Amino acid sequence: VPILVFNTKKFPPGDTYDPLRAKIAFISSLYLSLLSSIASGERPLYKVGVTAPYSDLSYSVGYSLKKVMAGVGYKTNFIATTVQAIIGGEADVIVTMLGKEWSPISLSYSYPITSYDIYYETMYFREHQILNVQLSRHRLLIVLIGDNHLLEKTAKSLEKYRSYAKAGQCISRTMEIINNTLHQRKYSLIARTAI
Repeated sequence: VPILVFNTKKFPPGDTYDPLRAKIAFISSLYLSLLSSIASGERPLYKVGVTAPYSDLSYSVGYSLKKVMAGVGYKTNFIATTVQAIIGGEADVIVTMLGKEWSPISLSYSYPITSYDIYYETMYFREHQILNVQLSRHRLLIVLIGDNHLLEKTAKSLEKYRSYAKAGQCISRTMEIINNTLHQRKYSLIARTAI
């Protein structure tokens, strides 16, 4: 299945919204939705979905996209939802934004972890199945937005911590497969975006 990767810088700390990722997701999903609607003339050819682990990311893109598509008079077959809400569902094309790719533990080995820090930690290391769901809801194409290399590196660094070992191994292997596949196909830097 084709994969398009927009490799951005790491997710900003202390928040669940990244305006750059939202903008890339909006432009990507707008392009794909317009293409689907224009190609068919009447009814969209395929269903486009936007997912993210945080509702403010996916819903802001969905709201903007629906507003633009209605403004230009095109019908759309579009969903915008969180990764958790799309469990069991799918779409022909998925535009997905990675959440936080880092963990407080990975920032420094001498960093003291408090309960406050866990709030800012990525959910991928608490619920590693989220990444599997996020990367498996598409039928034809997936557009991945985020720092996939940092997620792999962080996951590998967390494998030695007992409470994170399973999540670290699963996530690092998944991202390693994606990164190696892209590198072998010479697509590893399809899009490099800097803030």
